[in-house]
Amino acid sequence: MKKRFLLAIAALSFTATLFAQDYMVIDNHNGKFSRYDLDFIKQAYFMSFEAQGSGTEMDPFNVAAANAKCKGLGELESTEKYYIKGIVAATNKSYYNGEVYLYIADDSIGINRMEAFLYNSDGTIPANYEFKRGDEIVVYGNLFMSGTMSMANGKLISINGKEVGYIGVPTGTGTATDPYNIAAIINETANLNDGEYYRDGAEVHVTGIVTQVIDISTQYGNATYYISDDANGRNKFYVYRGKMLNGANVAANTDLEVGDSVTVYGKIKNYKGTLEFDQGNYLTFLIKGSDNGNTPDSDEIKTVSIAQFLAAEVSNDVWYKLTGKVKNLKDGDKYGNFYLEDENDSVYVYGLLSEKNGEKKKFQELVETMGIKEGSKITIIGNRGEFRGVVEVMNAYFVSMEENAALNEGNGTVDYPYSVTEAIAVGSGTGVYVKAFIVGNITGAVLAEGAHFDTTGDTKMNLLIADSPDETDVTKCMPIQLPNGDIRNALNLVDNPTLYKKEVTLYGNIEKYFGTTGLKSVSFAILNGTEIGTKPDGGEGGGATAFYSIDFKATGSKGDWTIDTKSKDDALTDVWTFDSRYGMKASAFANSTCYASEAWLVSPAIDLSKATKATLKLHQALNKFSDLDASKTQCKVLASTDGNTWTELSVTGWPESLSWTYVDSSADLAAFAGKNNVKIALKYTSSTESAGTWEVDVITVE
Repeated sequence: MKKRFLLAIAALSFTATLFAQDYMVIDNHNGKFSRYDLDFIKQAYFMSFEAQGSGTEMDPFNVAAANAKCKGLGELESTEKYYIKGIVAATNKSYYNGEVYLYIADDSIGINRMEAFLYNSDGTIPANYEFKRGDEIVVYGNLFMSGTMSMANGKLISINGKEVGYIGVPTGTGTATDPYNIAAIINETANLNDGEYYRDGAEVHVTGIVTQVIDISTQYGNATYYISDDANGRNKFYVYRGKMLNGANVAANTDLEVGDSVTVYGKIKNYKGTLEFDQGNYLTFLIKGSDNGNTPDSDEIKTVSIAQFLAAEVSNDVWYKLTGKVKNLKDGDKYGNFYLEDENDSVYVYGLLSEKNGEKKKFQELVETMGIKEGSKITIIGNRGEFRGVVEVMNAYFVSMEENAALNEGNGTVDYPYSVTEAIAVGSGTGVYVKAFIVGNITGAVLAEGAHFDTTGDTKMNLLIADSPDETDVTKCMPIQLPNGDIRNALNLVDNPTLYKKEVTLYGNIEKYFGTTGLKSVSFAILNGTEIGTKPDGGEGGGATAFYSIDFKATGSKGDWTIDTKSKDDALTDVWTFDSRYGMKASAFANSTCYASEAWLVSPAIDLSKATKATLKLHQALNKFSDLDASKTQCKVLASTDGNTWTELSVTGWPESLSWTYVDSSADLAAFAGKNNVKIALKYTSSTESAGTWEVDVITVE
């Protein structure tokens, strides 16, 4: 017994000494850790921590969960950022390049510590604050593991429960119709180095509320100010010497004030540690203060058709009442950006308010309250505006919706197909259309037990569809029977995994399938604009089979394509890369320099042996070349049957101008129909005079 006790003490002492030696080199502002600290030895030997949290603002990771995430990533830095809640175990006394270097853990001893590098370019860390062992903090950043579990590009969110660095939930893509919010642009630009421009100087849209005006210069016609996601300025972004709407000069101190809602358009850069809109930016949207600008009396409103509205002059003083159907409604949109169309025309609506003098960014609440859907017939009032030649309804607010108009799209016709919810409610019917998202399939005989909400189900005979691409509740899904032939070949997830979460329109009979309401005898489908199978009127669908398709963004990588870099400068890490925001991207511009390169993105072998004709389709954007002709010379689309001899394809639908706007382009593959080993290559070249960016997100051969 005595021998066993002594062995236990020896093991405990050896383990504790290892932990203590590991921590001796770290200064924690309170003296060095002692290898003989009895409390530390006890905790180090006996304590373990359970991983908790999901990494969100409302449910941050604890350090155990963050460490587990790091181990899963390896040396790859996470593309997503995560919230982590931990306790300061140690800190470096010095600040390095504006960063604070900390160890955080799930206890103050640092049993399961990780490194956190926190940047402070926006001054969210209180001046002269010295972190102390035992401080409870919440941080936000990217995760990776390089010998030690670490957070990079971190931001301090709170200290001991006090909020200091609110980020918010990122939304938007930076376009005119879907601008970044402040949280999103903070995320997007966090890794910029001093002097570096965001996206090589691309101009983007960012929306926010003016929370601080630094300077108004009527002499030079510009304003310097901060914008935030809310009126309290919990997150903020710096706008340097900006102009007013469409580049007009700031003429008075009241032109831009705290509380104004704006969308800023321009280039963003890191200037000596400050992320900011560079000089030359201007507003594309402005609503003044809490009053949202002037609003009309009833006798000042003109009721017009969309055609009459389009023909009117730009004015913030003339008010128009318009009625039409909602089109291109974005799920979850809080801003109120969509198209309104009548029998003959359509117009873009920018920033619809829920009511006259209503609050901004409440559009989603209006959608939910009124049941507004794609196709809903509504009436709005607004001014006639224009941005870059596109007519817009601006300063608009909601008036009414035609009763039951939201249901007009759900009558089972090709123009107004049923949603899954509507089809389930109908319960039965022959020869109807249903439009929804592919969310999985079913193996076995029991729906509840065999439903796969991914691409792992090994059956080609059926699909599951739902109104939401992220649905996982079988009661909100419809099972779809895939009959043998073109429909099954084109739509089954075993052969076509990239169709997961894609929207499809199906024609068939609503009847019982897997013991619930399903769609059987499917004979026709529309997918990405391609018709598959036999039309109900007896006509063949154009492009009956998709021989190959990939959505790089949905796949989350380059998928089964390969990259062949023929040549590049040593200053370049890669030429073709995957970007979760844009798909596959080729660029040889770095460090504000154009480099010469040649790099190919090559497809797997595509079987066209059963094709009598074939077409290549790609969704692409090109920008930052020296001119449009250079983009056509430096970006080539090729095809081959042996991988050695390549034929350049003639691409139609090439972008009419250089921009970040994606366009649909195509190339005829008739010469390769009937062959079974066809490969496609996207050949990118650059020079020291022109090194643009080529972005491609979807490629289909049909």
